[in-house]
Amino acid sequence: MMIWYAIEALFKCEIAVETPDETLYEKTIFLIQADNTQAAEQRALDTAKQREVAYKNEAKEDVVWRFIKLLDIQEVGAETLHDGVEVFSRLMWEPEL
Repeated sequence: MMIWYAIEALFKCEIAVETPDETLYEKTIFLIQADNTQAAEQRALDTAKQREVAYKNEAKEDVVWRFIKLLDIQEVGAETLHDGVEVFSRLMWEPEL
């Protein structure tokens, strides 16, 4: 049986002309299906690496979005996806908000 997993991944934006204080990161959450957590991790790594992209911005600078790491993998409790189904959650203490 295939199980849905919510994957949280971290990407870094690298611009040819940038200062260290202005590094831009993106956390993204996407869904994949796999037979088990180990297979989900491998599919998540493959999917995240495929999302790396390079282009020139409006200033003609080279921009590259690089996959950094997987932050979290969570099994989604629903067998089928439907409107309103929870796909990701995180517990936080008040200072983390």
